[in-house]
Amino acid sequence: MAPNLSVSKETEDMLNDFKPLFEAIMEKKFSNDSYVNTIIQLGIQKLFREIIPSDDEWEVIELIFKKNRKFLCSLVTEVFINSETKDNMKRKEIKTAIQKYIG
Repeated sequence: MAPNLSVSKETEDMLNDFKPLFEAIMEKKFSNDSYVNTIIQLGIQKLFREIIPSDDEWEVIELIFKKNRKFLCSLVTEVFINSETKDNMKRKEIKTAIQKYIG
């Protein structure tokens, strides 16, 4: 993709009008490039979430598990180790849930 994007006047005005509100919410100033990149990334992430209805999430995870177990297990391990689940109480809950299946 080209490093410079061309947008319509309406989109440019929308971006310019929204920027002060976005900066107030984020409590930080953004260069125009950083702001537009962030808005585009957030939009793509939002659209991606909309592609998979919430009631189908487990089906998608199971499909990923079937297609690439190693990747999914590695990702979940990384999230487990680096997230708030380090809390011992939460780890115990997870361990208890797993033990239901392994006896």
